[in-house]
Amino acid sequence: MTDVSRLLTVRHALHSDSSTFTGTPGTLFPLRCTDDVAGLYPRNRVALARNLRSQGGRRYSHARGAQDVADITLATEFRGVDSNTGAAVAAWEAKMEQGLLLQSMFGAVAPATTGVAPTIAASGHTPASGIVAFTAAANVQNGAVIAFASTTGLQMGRVESGGGAATTTVTLQHPYTGTPTTAATVFRMAVYTVADSVTHHVHAFLTGEGESWRRDYSGCAPMSMALSLASGQLVGMTSVFSPTSWADVAEADPAHAEPTAGSPIVADRVRLLIDNVEYFASNLSINYNNATQIRDVDTIGGNGRLGGVCGAGDGKSFTIEGEVLIGATSPALTGELTDAAMVPLLGSDVNAGAVSTVREVALLVGSDVGAIMYALLPTADFVASTAVVNGLSRMKFTAVGTGALPAVLAVG
Repeated sequence: MTDVSRLLTVRHALHSDSSTFTGTPGTLFPLRCTDDVAGLYPRNRVALARNLRSQGGRRYSHARGAQDVADITLATEFRGVDSNTGAAVAAWEAKMEQGLLLQSMFGAVAPATTGVAPTIAASGHTPASGIVAFTAAANVQNGAVIAFASTTGLQMGRVESGGGAATTTVTLQHPYTGTPTTAATVFRMAVYTVADSVTHHVHAFLTGEGESWRRDYSGCAPMSMALSLASGQLVGMTSVFSPTSWADVAEADPAHAEPTAGSPIVADRVRLLIDNVEYFASNLSINYNNATQIRDVDTIGGNGRLGGVCGAGDGKSFTIEGEVLIGATSPALTGELTDAAMVPLLGSDVNAGAVSTVREVALLVGSDVGAIMYALLPTADFVASTAVVNGLSRMKFTAVGTGALPAVLAVG
């Protein structure tokens, strides 16, 4: 009978190391995609035209070339961490549906955490300076991203200093609001870091199986990733992988399996901070490009390719884009952009040739642990312009991570 596209099993895994591009990993994990995943369907070999000349002027059948190895796009929900209690986590990727995809994209696992969950002390906090105190010595390292309750809701931030095995006080990268809730749990999050020096990422293995077919795609190089944060909607993740080869294999007919994951992250509580100031923002998105170059190796046969190398050309880029409301003089709303604050962001207060000042940009999404995410550009190249959208004045911006630590993405 006719194959129904909804009856599609998508599974994935990672190859054993960064120099393996063939073979099937031992355990495959389910992915629940939000579209038809056309890139996993049966493919042809590239048609090579044969423009031969003959006495009769006849046409000739084409020759079969290399496999069609066009990129594969995976559209999924971006979900939080399953059962995040704040305590030790040895392998974050096993607690997220998209964990292995993030590992391949960023070239490393999220650092493991150890010890019991820290808790909030009754005093010792300075929100305006990003200082948080714990009730006892806690294993919260520098570079960790934590979430905790305060009188104004859930707060998130990256630990900039004070971290260590026996720390009792840390300073976050930026301020937070409210008074931390005494004895509340401090939740550590899965942290992925853009590292320009990491160029050899472990590649993905992807397989799609319909009602009467299965195709396995090996050596899938991590190309790019995008997160959409439409207001009040589910956060969507679109990731792109480029296969080295594919194979027509026997169907496995696996039983339905739900992936291990937290709850879907919803863009219902989104906070944007630019240089430690929070603004009203909308139409936000995150784009990450690995600048992956596929290896051209005709000498090994096959498709003339063998995985890819990340960070080639202009290097990796992690970008946050969005819009900020421009405020009127009166009445003024805290969170709208004043002209005095907007001028240096636009760069209209300096002469041609001046190097743009880098900005710190942080994005906090979600209000419940198990469905939260955080993105930080400690030093961002910030490009802004003004526009009118739906009759309201806005500043549109594009912030690209620069420096030794281009960007951090955390999931909790």
